[in-house]
Parts: sequence; C-alpha cells; structure tokens
Amino acid sequence: EGMTFRLVCCWGLLAVGGCTEREVEPPHAATSAAVKVADPPQEAASAVKPRVVDDGRRLWASPTSGGPIVASLVPEACGAFLYLRPSALAASEEGRRVLRALGPVGELTPQGKTLAEVTTLTVAVTPGESYDAPVVQVGIDPQPTDQLPLLAREFEQLLEATDAERHATLVFSPRFLLGDGGGVLTGGLAPLRELLLAQGRDAWAAASLSLHVDDAGRLYWELRVLTSAREAETRTAAELMRQAGAWGDDLAKVVAARPWSPYSAAVVGRSPRMLAVVGKHARRGVEGRQAVVNGYAPAGSPHQLALVAQRLVEELGWPAAAPGGEKPAASALADLPLAERLRRPVTIQFRRESLEAAVTILAELAATPIEIEGRDLQLEGITRNQMLGLDVQEIPAEEALVEVLRRANADPLAEGPADPRQRLVYVVEGDRVRVTTRAAAERRGEQLPAVFTKE
Repeated sequence: EGMTFRLVCCWGLLAVGGCTEREVEPPHAATSAAVKVADPPQEAASAVKPRVVDDGRRLWASPTSGGPIVASLVPEACGAFLYLRPSALAASEEGRRVLRALGPVGELTPQGKTLAEVTTLTVAVTPGESYDAPVVQVGIDPQPTDQLPLLAREFEQLLEATDAERHATLVFSPRFLLGDGGGVLTGGLAPLRELLLAQGRDAWAAASLSLHVDDAGRLYWELRVLTSAREAETRTAAELMRQAGAWGDDLAKVVAARPWSPYSAAVVGRSPRMLAVVGKHARRGVEGRQAVVNGYAPAGSPHQLALVAQRLVEELGWPAAAPGGEKPAASALADLPLAERLRRPVTIQFRRESLEAAVTILAELAATPIEIEGRDLQLEGITRNQMLGLDVQEIPAEEALVEVLRRANADPLAEGPADPRQRLVYVVEGDRVRVTTRAAAERRGEQLPAVFTKE
C-alpha cells in the first residue's frame, strides 16, 4: 500500500511537474473540454461538429471521450479515489517510458502481475477508527456491480464528470484529506497536503485531476473543481490560472531552499523552467458548477514529468533540516517527553482554516494529542468552526498553539495571552493538551501555563 501511495503522489505531482520548452501543439480548442475534436470522415461530415477556431481562450479539447468511471467501483464514504489504467498507458512507447521513469513504483507486481499487465487499478481511502489511520482499499481489475455506494453529493457530481478512458484520474474531497483522511498525506505525500492547504479547504467542495498520454506522446492534464456555495466558479478558475502563471517561480523557491542529492539536483534543477511552460499553456473555463483548467505538455515530455515527480516524491517530505541535524519523523517525536515536543519548532501556513482544523494540523506536526473541550467553548459562545489564518515559521509548537488560540479568541480586544480577555487557553494533562476556556479552567482549579498568567 505504501508503494501504491507513492504512485498516487507521483501522478499528483506529475500534473504540475513541468515540460520541455518546445511549443505545445495540442488539438484545436473546443467549447467544452469533453468534446473530442477530430477530422470528420467525408461520408459523415454533416453529423459531426466542425472544428472550432482557437481564439486562445477556450479550453483545450480532450483527447478522450469516454463515459464516467463506474460508481460501483467506489466504496461508500470514500473521500479519495484513484483510478488508473496501467496496461493502456503501457501500450505506447511514451507510456512505457513513463512507467520506467517512475522507478520501483512503476514496477509494482500486485497479485503476481506487473503493473503494465493490470487493466484497472483503483485505490480508495475511507475514514478509519482514528484521524491518523484511514482505511485504504486497493483493487486490481475490480468488476463493476449493481450496488451504488453512498457518497457525498459533491463527490458524486465530480465522479459523473470523469472520463474512464484517461490513464489516471484522482477524485477527492479536500476536507477529507485534511481531516479524516489526513493520515494519508504524510512522509513522501506531504507535498500534496501543502498544495491542498495552499488552496484553502473552504473554496473547494471537491476536485478531480486527470492525466492522459495521447497518441502523439503528449500529456493532457485537467483539473476540475466543484466550488463551495459561496465561491463563484469563474473566480476559482481565474485564481487557478493566476497560480498556474506563478508555478515556475513557486517551484524555484522550493528548489533553492532545499538540499538535493546530486542525481536529483540534475533533474529538479530545470523543473521550475519546465513548470513555467506548463502554466503558460494552461486554459480555463466553467462547465456547470465546475471550474476547469486544462493543458497539454509536448510530445516526449510525459516521461520527463514522471522523472521529476519521482525525484520530488523521493526527497520532499519534511522541510530542509536545520543546522545541527535532521528533523525527526512524527513517530520519533512521539517518544519524546511532552514538554520537549511542545518546544520543537513547527512551520504552519494556511490562509483560512477552522479552529478545529488548525488544532488538528498542529497536533500532527507536534505528534501530540490536542483535544478541544467543545462544551467549555460553547458556554463562552465560541465554536470549533471559528475561522482563522496563520503563517508561522519555525517557532515552538507551544507558541504556535498560543497564536492559534489568540486568533480564534472571541474577544478581539485581548492584548496578549495573559490578558483576562483572552478566553481561549490550553492546559496540560498527562501526555495530552486540552484546549478550553479561562473560566472553565478556573472552575476546575486547573493550572494554566505561565504564558496565560504572567504579566
């Protein structure tokens, strides 16, 4: 399963991995990304839509025109579903190069088969017993049934808009992957978590990413976003296009800030320039309630993209180690005393998250149970859904928690954590931290950390 998830990450990063600097020559643009534009046969010319003149603004035409992925392949309560067609990808020379570029991930042998021999591979993630233990189900050539799963409405809507002919499709709920399914995006998959946090969980109700290597050896990519009720689809599509224009610069900062092995350095060093080309040729549009951004990378680039993605997966994870040693994994942090864990530096960046989500993220980074006393907060008129933004770099986890509580505090007049008007506080109990209110802690005679009491 771990190897399968590395494949998920490779495909995810592949969509924004880069390409060579040759000009992209995709098919003519169409009014809908679902329309496949081709030269019609002479005898049926009247029954086929004519080519649409490219005005430089319409979405690129899709190289496939299949029906949606069969819903019965998706388990109930699924929050993330990956659909792969490995054997179809391996049918072309460029597709075989992609699998080779993925390294060991591209040579998986589930049930005695090589990946290239598998017609359909599915990976589904559903909630588990705890936040850090989601259930992963891998299917090798699964057979459709007459049973329809119970899925979130937004997930079903995007699933219906998928194209089962494409080589890879990922449908997911950002809220799930940042909540109940958060245990998935750790280690080598951590970069995908950062991408989701950068988008903001409230703007995206659900999203799908699909990739396909066409007959000419080009990579077609398409991102569909079902927006929340208060987000305009045109605005979301425009924001995605703005971000696409900055992909090269964003990746350049990542490349410059991290140490790379000699082999990876040669690969990722040119990726910012490659990524800038991908963003340059992106197009945006709206279909129904879905914001759509798609594009093509030129012939021969898919395997280069796969190699970049593979190296990023191998070496991205924790931020670059600070002088004096590597940052320990969460499992290693959990063995440290609570006080020491709370003193470990963390980096958290998000534009808009709920108090509950912010505490969950911090608890994961600090490998420390942090619980919210919901009843205590309700008595003060404070909710777990109180929204806040945060951008802290390498500060102790305990300071980050104080900052979260300050930003979520119901009284904006509080001048600091020791101010009596700072109603949100935390207390330490054994090996866990509890978020409560100043009044509730005083009623129970609980001792507050010094930061909430000293003048």
